[in-house]
Amino acid sequence: MKQLILSFTTCIVLASHAQDFTQFNVALMRYNPGYAGSVESPRLSILYGRTMPYYSSNTYVAYDQAINKLHGGVGLEMRQEYWGFQAFSANSSYVGFSYAAKFNLGNKVAVSPAVKFGYRRDESRFENETSRSKSNGDISVGIVFNTERFHAGFSIDHINQHNGLPPGSPLLVRTYLAQMGYTIQKHPGSAFSGTASLLFQKHGTYYAELRPSVTLRYKFAVIGAGLIMGNSGGWRYNVLAGYYSRKCVIGYSIEPRLTSFYPSQVYHEFSLRYIFSPPKEQKAPEERTAKKIRVFKNRKHILQT
Repeated sequence: MKQLILSFTTCIVLASHAQDFTQFNVALMRYNPGYAGSVESPRLSILYGRTMPYYSSNTYVAYDQAINKLHGGVGLEMRQEYWGFQAFSANSSYVGFSYAAKFNLGNKVAVSPAVKFGYRRDESRFENETSRSKSNGDISVGIVFNTERFHAGFSIDHINQHNGLPPGSPLLVRTYLAQMGYTIQKHPGSAFSGTASLLFQKHGTYYAELRPSVTLRYKFAVIGAGLIMGNSGGWRYNVLAGYYSRKCVIGYSIEPRLTSFYPSQVYHEFSLRYIFSPPKEQKAPEERTAKKIRVFKNRKHILQT
């Protein structure tokens, strides 16, 4: 039992190191349930996004934590989405529960296979028509691989849905997603770190997107930029800025369209992530101080001689 707990703890540490920076994206479990419990301490994530001038919005709230006795992590997430465009409007409500097992491959790779069960209600309405609605259960699966600097994962969302548009659920299609990222950091707790990420997602037979991005942190300041390429209504770019600490991340991002039939559309997003009682950061030995001490000792020895 002690060996299992030790292995689980090591797995959590590996995962948390690799995700030190990608956590700025607070909706990790939304893309892959394997991120449930991926940090050692309980985590709260909140996101609100809105597209202007054509009104659409999404609100996302999630809580997850690692549980030693379950040898994995659990997560609960809720979201509300609304789309409005000319004569058409739709809204969706969702609640989901995720479980992600945690184990190691050797001493350097952590693996987190996961499943998510959810309940979703969709409503849609065209002008001068009666609204249509549909409620159904929802299943997602995913897996995440982590080392101290690299992370990668694959997930299938709405796995129990077909690749069409079921009546009453105009936006619910099976979605495939793959992501990877690499973090550059001298040592855990250092003042500077940077992460390069790549995300690919395919929504049924309708559209696909590729999203490369780079994010940099120096002490408490965060900046980043990304590009969204695909056939989902035009290419877009993303610019973000925010505040970072071990406990709290607060961010704002803006996402204008580069090419579109409606180039004036701009997406704004506010995000908050809070980690309860995070472990203390590990600090590397002060190499400069040690060097000065050695030089001082050598000088003293020479004077005595």
